[in-house]
Amino acid sequence: MVGWATADRMRTDLVADALTAPYCWRRPADPVIFHSDRGSQYTIHQFATLAAEF
Repeated sequence: MVGWATADRMRTDLVADALTAPYCWRRPADPVIFHSDRGSQYTIHQFATLAAEF
């Protein structure tokens, strides 16, 4: 595991934080695998845009 985010409630920005943090900390050169629980938070446009960018 290279990244995570926690909060007192599940919010949409939380998944963006979980994806952005390890990218900023580690700057992976190779493709990576992202695993989620497939909740509705992962279907938002913001998350899809970040995943494509990183």
